[in-house]
Amino acid sequence: MKSYEKYEKILKEEFPFRIEMHAHTSPASKCADFTPEEVIQKYKKVGYHAVTITNHFLGGYYDLTKQQYLEMFFDNFDRAVKEGEKLSIKVYLAAELRFHKENPFNDYLLYGVTKEDLIECYDKMELSLEEFVKEYKKDYQVIIQAHPFRENMTPMPSDLLDGYEGFNLHPGHNPKFAFAVKLADESGKINIAGTDFHHDTHEGLASMRFKSLPTDSVDLAKKLKEKDYIIEIQNKIILP
Repeated sequence: MKSYEKYEKILKEEFPFRIEMHAHTSPASKCADFTPEEVIQKYKKVGYHAVTITNHFLGGYYDLTKQQYLEMFFDNFDRAVKEGEKLSIKVYLAAELRFHKENPFNDYLLYGVTKEDLIECYDKMELSLEEFVKEYKKDYQVIIQAHPFRENMTPMPSDLLDGYEGFNLHPGHNPKFAFAVKLADESGKINIAGTDFHHDTHEGLASMRFKSLPTDSVDLAKKLKEKDYIIEIQNKIILP
């Protein structure tokens, strides 16, 4: 066995739990091709232990009432949880947000949320990122700017964020990994990786590996803050 393969094996044994941090389901995310059940089934096949559902929050469903929208959004999550229970895959609640007062293309991944948090969040999307962080964000939550160097997006100041998505593996976009990772590193903030799963054959392009499986979304955010994880890109280990 080559030396790097030996150390890679040791790291994978030390951090055995593979989690998808960025996945979308249909119909909660209009851009997604697969139902919650299908997404969980796909991740079971590629050997993941958990999937974080990060559907676009208020992503183009302005024709629905607040109650109708939230019921649809949470139904997608609940269906993923139910399928995960069948297949022994943990499912975490999260959301991908856009704020109306700033660049309308910027996306933010909010981890460590409960359903009650997102019900409150529904009426906060008219704010700016700064207003949201100061007026709404809870101490137990983590907010990450997704793919900050994707076309038309503006990297935001690190003092407003917990971190950046250094590795976004969506094959349909150029995330400019080097700039995103550099920004996360120089800011000293959390650096995460996610597949940004929407379409067939894209499942499992990236994962984050943890020593233990978080109990829920809030515990997932706690582990992100601790930075006790490694990143895996197509079975190759990256130390964040």
